[in-house]
Order: sequence, then structure tokens, then C-alpha cells
Amino acid sequence: MSTWLRSVRPKWPLISASRLRGRIAAPVVLLATCLLLAGCLNPTILHVDLAVAPPPPTSARDYQAAIESIVGFMKNELGIPFPPSVALYLYPNQSAFERGLQAEAGFAPNSALRTADYASAVTINGKVLVNEVDLFRVSWQRRVEILAHELVHVSQRHLAGGRRGWSVQWLREGFAEWGTTAALDRLGLESREVRFAKARGKVRWVFEGGDLPTLRQLLSPFGWAAVQDKPDGAASYELAMLATDFLLSRVGIPAVVEYFRNSTVLDLRGNFAQAFGLSLFDFEAEFSAHLKEMLR
Repeated sequence: MSTWLRSVRPKWPLISASRLRGRIAAPVVLLATCLLLAGCLNPTILHVDLAVAPPPPTSARDYQAAIESIVGFMKNELGIPFPPSVALYLYPNQSAFERGLQAEAGFAPNSALRTADYASAVTINGKVLVNEVDLFRVSWQRRVEILAHELVHVSQRHLAGGRRGWSVQWLREGFAEWGTTAALDRLGLESREVRFAKARGKVRWVFEGGDLPTLRQLLSPFGWAAVQDKPDGAASYELAMLATDFLLSRVGIPAVVEYFRNSTVLDLRGNFAQAFGLSLFDFEAEFSAHLKEMLR
């Protein structure tokens, strides 16, 4: 499972006839309440069939064109594999999203309740489940960012045989952010140069405040989650993207793809060393030196 942790928690107001300031019949009020709070509406489901050639990348302002463009670009131009079919589930509110986590992702009720309370999106085996309310609250570019990030996680799970795999968390999130940056640049929404300049600026700001985590702190999902409550998530996503870009400059995309494909053994250090020819800690030391030069 992958979750987008930088979500805005939806908060729906209670509905009553007095608040609506109208004499609405009780059945109508009950129906509206059901639709908004109880998740009575089914999700909108959009599919990308990889057996059909996707259209050229475009910044078209609808979800179907966006996911087709993102997946097509990542698969055909970056060489990032995807399952034969990819689906986007758009849930109309938090309650519907919670129910979808149980129905589509197999979450237990309590886990679904907690996850729906903090996450905007969850990835599970060829599917991206999204609380559409959160998308309504942000710009079109931000929506594309969220979708692109989660679609990279779809690829990562596919490569690991439908499981999360034993890959380091900073590289999972960093590669998702790196792929998102490439997609935004290709779709004409934001250039790579601007995205990386913003990332460096945010990392520099957190570094100067003394709160920048090390890559070692971001190895596991638990370590990653521990820094998300800090201001701006301690720039963890931006730091991970910069580290991933540094790694990619050395080994290339195919090596990272094979890393996710082969990370099936419970050995974070061994999987990394076997894929890239150096230890996690040696890479961290090299990246730390690189980062210091970058932030000067």
C-alpha cells in the first residue's frame, strides 16, 4: 500500500433544514445527507488499457486524458513498466473512500477508517483509490502531481509481483517524485528546472533549521512516517527526489526498475548493494557530500 500523506483532511458540515434555510422535505434532507456523509455514491472508475497505444502526452484537463498521458509517457519514454490494465477509482467523499479501502484494497474496517482520515490516495495492485474531495481543493497541476506520484507506486508494486517489496522507502518515494517531475515537464505543466529549484529551496530551508532527516532515517515506512508530522514533512519528499536523481545520474532508470523488480528478499541493505554496486551507507555518504555542495 502506498498513501499520499500530505493530504488535507475533508470536513463536511452537518446538513439540516435550518442550515439550508429552506423548507426542504425530510426525505430530501435525508437523501442529501446520505449522499454526502454515508458514501452512497459509487466511485467513478477510469481505466487505462496498456494493450491499446495511449495518445500522445497532453495536459488535457480531465482525469481520463491525464492518466492515459502519464502512464503512456512513463511506459514509452521513461521505460517504467506497468500492469496490463491500470484503474483510477474516484470516490465522492471520505466515507465512500473508506468503504472503497475495504472493498478494493482489503482493509479491515478500523484500518480503513484511520487511513481515510489522513490519506488522499492509496495504491493497490493496478488501482489508485482517491478521495476526490481532496482533489477538488487543489489546482489541476496539483491533481496531476498526486495521480502521477501514485501511478509510479502502481508500477513499483507491479514490479514486485503485486507486493510492496523490500525496497528502501526514500527510494520508493523519491522515484515517485522524480517520475512526477518528469511527467509534469513532459505535459507542459511545470518544468523540471523549476521543480528541482523548489526542491532544493525547501531542503535548504529545513536544513538551515536543523530538521533535515538523513537517508538512514528514511529507510523504512516507519521512519518515513515519523518525520511527516514535522513542518513541511521535514522536506522528506524533496530530499528523496534529490537523492534519487543523484542515484539515477550514476546508474540510470533500468537499474532502478530492476531494483524494484528484484527487491523480494527481506534484506534492505543487500538488495540495494546487489542492484547498484555500493552499500546504502556508502551511497548516503556520497549523497551527503553532494548535497552540501548543492546547498552552498
